[in-house]
Amino acid sequence: MLFQYLQYKLIDNLSIYSHIYLIVHNMYSLYNILGIIFLNQLFS
Repeated sequence: MLFQYLQYKLIDNLSIYSHIYLIVHNMYSLYNILGIIFLNQLFS
């Protein structure tokens, strides 16, 4: 019972961390794209 509870908690925490990672990754990608567009505007 306890082991099952810990397993659920671990999976829960991993899903939270993976969501945070995906959000940060998406934001970083967005900033990269915006930066490339900005640099292209600057040097064109």
